[in-house]
Amino acid sequence: MRIATVRHPMKSKRVGVAQIAPVLGDTEANLSAHVAAVDRARSAKIDLLVFPELSLTGYRLKDSVPGIALSRSGRQIAELSKLSEEISFVVGLVEEDTRHNFYNSAFLFESGHVQAVHRKTYLPTYGMFDEQRYFARGRNLAAFHCKIGRAAILICEDMLHPTAVTVAALDGASTIIVPSASPVKGVTGVEEGEGGERIDANGRHWESYNRSMARTLGLYVVYANRVGVEDGIAFWGGSEIIDPAGETVAKAAYYEEGFIAGQISQEAVRRRRMQAPVLRDENVDLTINELSRLAGRERRDDRRRPGEHRPGEHRSRDRFPGGSRDRDRAAGPGRGRGGRPVRDERRPRGSGPREGRGVNIERGRMRDALAAADRKRRDGAAGKPAGGADKHEAVHAKRAVNVDMAVTEDSAQVSPESGAPESGAPESGAPESAETKATDRGTGKESA
Repeated sequence: MRIATVRHPMKSKRVGVAQIAPVLGDTEANLSAHVAAVDRARSAKIDLLVFPELSLTGYRLKDSVPGIALSRSGRQIAELSKLSEEISFVVGLVEEDTRHNFYNSAFLFESGHVQAVHRKTYLPTYGMFDEQRYFARGRNLAAFHCKIGRAAILICEDMLHPTAVTVAALDGASTIIVPSASPVKGVTGVEEGEGGERIDANGRHWESYNRSMARTLGLYVVYANRVGVEDGIAFWGGSEIIDPAGETVAKAAYYEEGFIAGQISQEAVRRRRMQAPVLRDENVDLTINELSRLAGRERRDDRRRPGEHRPGEHRSRDRFPGGSRDRDRAAGPGRGRGGRPVRDERRPRGSGPREGRGVNIERGRMRDALAAADRKRRDGAAGKPAGGADKHEAVHAKRAVNVDMAVTEDSAQVSPESGAPESGAPESGAPESAETKATDRGTGKESA
């Protein structure tokens, strides 16, 4: 019997972008603008509304960052949370944590509370940018569930790193939300297909890049850029929603405030990933291994200048470009990593100059024998005059100790392979130990 499988169509969602011109440092005025934009989005049946980067505070804050930062328990956060009971939206602001670090953050408000927070991880310091001077760096890139499905937030510069977009996609994100504050960098010509508006080089790059990432990874890109002028810097706007095929769903005007909205569907993501399963074929283990290798090499390089070596270091990097195997092979037998000598495991302990344990044991035995003879002399033997025979025996034992110590030390310097006896075993014809002599004297017998 043939079983038919019915796949229910995936419901589409409406996403909007509020392209605004925030007032620098005036959170109250910006909060009013956010409330008005949210009301408009609610009327347009928007499921998720996205504001630009630092939309609640303005971008060129510089030294005013600590004074304008907001904590999660602040009044403005509470007001925005209450506003999100019917509609979800993403707001950019300066966040202060409990350790008084300041972050360029984006908050997702949904169902009356903060659903997710992303802290900008890549802080640019080139050109007009100096974010790393004022902000702390975020430490993670994580996707999250919301009304439009699984999504991830990448703030401006984060998006320009393909590895960050790939990580978000591997974490299950089918929509990348990009709050941005991209400035004008010089008008280069006329952009075809967009009404003949003039667009600068920065905007041209962003539009090309957004389409490339959406097409490659099979996901939506919701790009929310700002407009206006701050501290002599203009922002070009041009916010857009791009589908997984790289096509434009909605596009805002350049250099002026606006509002756009468009439909997104998981069906389009499914269709694109079936056509080009690049994300499915991503070799995560290979990527992790290679990044770990590169990170280890960079850490080693950071510890020294080019051509610099530590005192006594084996300069194998210069002499043996083939690696550690070539280095160890060139070191010859009996040498280990870095050319260091390796102790021969066949050699008994106490038979080499570095192994003096056998010599120390023999010296201890001889000291015990000498002490026994000395005690016997002090006690005195019955029927013998003091200082007589006992004194002579003590001197004789002391001479035997000196001879045995010399023999033992000499034997300790000779390898067992040479045919010499091991330490602790005197050669034939050598004097007996003092301990043996003391034992013989105790029984009334003298050694020959």
